[in-house]
Amino acid sequence: VGAIGTATSHSLLITTADATAIEIDTSQNSTFAGNVVIGKQTTTADQVSKLEFRGSNGSNAVQQLVIENDGELGRVEFQMSRANSALQNVMTFGATLGNVGIGIDTPSTLLHLLGADATVQIQGSGTSSNAGVDFFPRDGSNVAHLQSIKGVGSNLTFNWNDGNVQSTTG
Repeated sequence: VGAIGTATSHSLLITTADATAIEIDTSQNSTFAGNVVIGKQTTTADQVSKLEFRGSNGSNAVQQLVIENDGELGRVEFQMSRANSALQNVMTFGATLGNVGIGIDTPSTLLHLLGADATVQIQGSGTSSNAGVDFFPRDGSNVAHLQSIKGVGSNLTFNWNDGNVQSTTG
């Protein structure tokens, strides 16, 4: 078995142009002086690059977070596994610039959610907070607002074009 390292309790330094490029300290932490590039800059073949983070809870169970750049399909995937389970995509930046998918590999809209119970939760924090969604057209003017107002029972308010329609349940 070959090894590169130090025989004493010192950091391992990799240098270029008489400057430290990479330092691995005695705690096994690595410091990179510049950019970290995974994969080739140019290639004639389709290439998938991965950055994996692995952790363990002291047993054989390994948790992973994988960031995968699929060059052929033009997307970046965030994958997770817990306790040695199979990797699952938790979020995908799609081939269409700006599309984000949660629970789906090929997001077709700006935000695309897929799941058995695809519920979006927006929750305010604090004792007097509200939660809402604003809808804006291209010119930036506020056209519609959907809001659940704290302290008014189960009040759901719809506002648009300076008008106010209110629906109360409960």
